[in-house]
Amino acid sequence: MSITDKAYIWGEEMRGFLGFHGTNSKEARIIERTNFILSKSGWLGRGAYFFENNYVLARDWATFRQRGQTVSVLECNIQLDPARIFDISHPENEDTIEFHETREELIKIMIENQLDLHEEKKSLDAKVIDLICKNKGKLLVRAFTYTYQPLDRSYNLGTRINNGIELCVKNPGIIRNKKII
Repeated sequence: MSITDKAYIWGEEMRGFLGFHGTNSKEARIIERTNFILSKSGWLGRGAYFFENNYVLARDWATFRQRGQTVSVLECNIQLDPARIFDISHPENEDTIEFHETREELIKIMIENQLDLHEEKKSLDAKVIDLICKNKGKLLVRAFTYTYQPLDRSYNLGTRINNGIELCVKNPGIIRNKKII
């Protein structure tokens, strides 16, 4: 059985993910011994970020972010009740529709309160995701993503075509195993 198959823990159906998290080697050793500390922000909101089934993206991201430092990648098994997943990886699923409806409501409130939308633009999606996850008890966000590659960074390029899936864990208690690979 692969980690992404359904598993049963304590008689409950669980959904598993294999996540890879890249960071500097010192931090990786600390995380392996203890646990993740959730970031205060990110494009999917507050949480610990992983690439689903993708060691290479985790390593490349860490190499970019940890310039000049030795990097390590942690392989983590993430398990949770499927009802606690906020999956915005498909444009027509319920979670994605809820995201866009909530986002539109929040924008209207911001306009009514004369808030500067351009100032909030960078963090708006993350705020919407955090709000939904808090209100609905979601512990993991799953979304397709494009992680910039070295040539993109060198020449200030990008694409709208996804090259991976990111997982944002909102509660480190759903991370079952951690090991540096």
